[in-house]
Amino acid sequence: MTAADFTIAVTPSIRYATAGLATYEVVIGTQGGLTGTVDLSVDGLPPGASALFVPPTTSAPGASSLTVQLGPLTPPGQYNLTVTGRSGSLVHQASAILVVK
Repeated sequence: MTAADFTIAVTPSIRYATAGLATYEVVIGTQGGLTGTVDLSVDGLPPGASALFVPPTTSAPGASSLTVQLGPLTPPGQYNLTVTGRSGSLVHQASAILVVK
């Protein structure tokens, strides 16, 4: 029997932005009958940027929208984002790339 667990994926895997917003979809899958909620966070944002998950906590299975707001002084470059999902003692991560032009 498979233990209750979840999976996490971010699409698209790479997003290009010049200003304003960059949006990703975070998809939570379930394994072994997990029925809890998953809290989401993101690391690796560029300087001057902020992030918002809608909703910040989702059920498994479920999905959330991650919007990265670029600031006026966000420097160009490639940034490796790490999205983390936590459900009790279970922690999983998925990666995405943000390219600011």
